[in-house]
Amino acid sequence: YIWRVLRLGVGDVVVFDHPAGRATLDIKRVSAQPAEEGTYFLLGDNERNSNDSREFGSIPKEYIKARVIMKL
Repeated sequence: YIWRVLRLGVGDVVVFDHPAGRATLDIKRVSAQPAEEGTYFLLGDNERNSNDSREFGSIPKEYIKARVIMKL
């Protein structure tokens, strides 16, 4: 990937390798909920029907591929 993710903040939307299969990419928002150092707690926008960090736990920084910078 040509993008380097240097800093992420609460509310940023990221593309990451899903922990169930690192060949599968997913997209979620960085949450304000605490995570261990070097990991991020990611939540989907559809709170009632989202497979996110409430299911699979915090995501290591290495799994994050890019930050979404524009939504069309």
